[in-house]
Amino acid sequence: MGLISNAIDSAFESFGSSMMNVGEWMLSAGYNVWKGSGSIAVQYAQKDPMSVTNAWSTVTGSIYSIMLSVAAALAVLFFVLGWLNESIDIRTNFTMESMFRFFVRYVITASLIVNSLTLASGITRCATALATSITAEVEANEADGLFDEILKVG
Repeated sequence: MGLISNAIDSAFESFGSSMMNVGEWMLSAGYNVWKGSGSIAVQYAQKDPMSVTNAWSTVTGSIYSIMLSVAAALAVLFFVLGWLNESIDIRTNFTMESMFRFFVRYVITASLIVNSLTLASGITRCATALATSITAEVEANEADGLFDEILKVG
């Protein structure tokens, strides 16, 4: 009985240690993938999009002109819908105050549409500066030796 029980114990012990080794290997592989993906994401977050001339010229060229035409058409549509909403309502009077408020909203909308490229570039510059200042080099914990304490207990 002692010989068979020793053989079974040693088999289970070797199986358990091999499972611990596989677990440690899988954990370190996952940690390395996570660390590599995080560094790639940080590199892209720190990169100024205006420094990539081909991509930024595409944004400022065709994409910006298409979006500007869509925004201008929507602004005119909302202007007409707002005008009709204010002037057709029987219960309220179309006063000079409501007309002034309506034109102020339209001027703000039109100025945002016209200055949208400047706003977009300013927002991307601020986001890049914020990402660069936040992502300082931090000392990362290594995944080596995580299972040492568990292996000592066994």
